[in-house]
Formats: sequence, structure tokens, C-alpha cells
Amino acid sequence: MPGRARRAAAVNASQASSPPPATASAAPAKAAAVDGMRFVVAVPSIYARPNRKYFGPRRGITWLNMINDQTAGLGYKVVSGTPLNTAARGKIDVAKIRRHWPDILRVAASIYTGSVRAYDIVRALQRDSHPTPLGDAIACYGRIFKSPHILAFIDDEPYRRDIKNIRNLQEGRHSLAGKIFHGGKGQIYKRYHTGMEDQLGALGLVLNAVVLERRLHGRRPRAAQLRDAEDDDEE
Repeated sequence: MPGRARRAAAVNASQASSPPPATASAAPAKAAAVDGMRFVVAVPSIYARPNRKYFGPRRGITWLNMINDQTAGLGYKVVSGTPLNTAARGKIDVAKIRRHWPDILRVAASIYTGSVRAYDIVRALQRDSHPTPLGDAIACYGRIFKSPHILAFIDDEPYRRDIKNIRNLQEGRHSLAGKIFHGGKGQIYKRYHTGMEDQLGALGLVLNAVVLERRLHGRRPRAAQLRDAEDDDEE
């Protein structure tokens, strides 16, 4: 098939299938979700941890990342091994929250006023992938709001449906990330935590660029896409 006809056919196919909801609308985001994507560390590293279920005989890390319901990445954190979700277990340590309450308020005010980025705060609240005392107190405070969330999830069917939808979006984003990152091997080749964060942070930027391009491409008129295809063929 000639180049021009091939590109025109690709445009027609793109128009025939409507864009996915995550990229077809520019409506304000109303929800967000956090999930992890696991990577085997292919080089010796003290930051990797064993877990036979996910890494087999090797060691690995988890890329915790947050997205909104428009599939845009909002932030991330690299965790050694696999994180343990203890947010809904045990009792809330109110005394720990009370001890660090003034510092919690200062952190919240700094983020709200924009004097510091939330990403920098997240990095400052951990050392070697473990939370600082202040970070642990903030996590305890977050568990207060986790409890009503779990109760609503059990009782409210539309709420469960919304959560399922955004989880499906995140799984699709992770599938795309796996194809982009080292050809789907699921491995990372950085020894140190900073290098891992930099590499996976770049992956997040690429994923956001793909989502944005898909959104813009889905909105352009078919005639304009055909003209671009013809221009590319002439070049």
C-alpha cells in the first residue's frame, strides 16, 4: 500500500473508534487513585527487596503512582520491594498525631500556598524508603479518612463502580508503561534510589505526553489529519 494511502487508512481507523473516556474529555478531574507497578532490579542494589510472588528469585522495587480520572499522572514514589498496606489495620495512634500536629499544619500550609511542591515534601518525609516520624504521623492522620472510605466502599454500589473505573484506567496506563519502559521487560537498571526515581519520573512524563497527544489527536478534524498524512508522505 502506498505511504499516503496507508496513513489515510490509519486516520480513518482512528476516527472510526472513539477515543477512550480518559482522553476524549477535558472535563475537570473529580477523582484520583494510587497503585503500584513492580520492577525487577536487574543490577545489584541495596534498595531492592525480595518477594518471590512478584520478583521470583530476584529482587525488585514498586513504583507507586497517582493518577486522576483523566489518566494524568499526579505524583509517584519509589518503594523498596512491595509496600504493605496497613492503612486500614489496627488502631489510629492519636497520641502520635497530637505530638506532630504543629508540624503537620505547617506542611499542609506550605503545600496549600505553593511555597513547596508536594513531591519535595514526599521525598523529605522518608529516608531510605522508610517514613520519618513526621511522615508516620501524617500517615496515621490519613487513616482517619481511610475508615469512612472503606465503609462507603462496602455500602455504596455507585462508589464502588467509580473506583473500579479509575482502577481500570490505571491498569491500562501501567500496561502502556510496560511497553514503553525497556520494551516490556519489567526491569530497571539503576543501582541507587535517586537514579530509580529519576528514571521512573521520566517514564511518568512520557506517559503524560502520550495521554495529551491522544487527547489532542482525538479532537482534530479528520480533514486536518489527512492533510498531515499527505505532508508527511511528500517529505
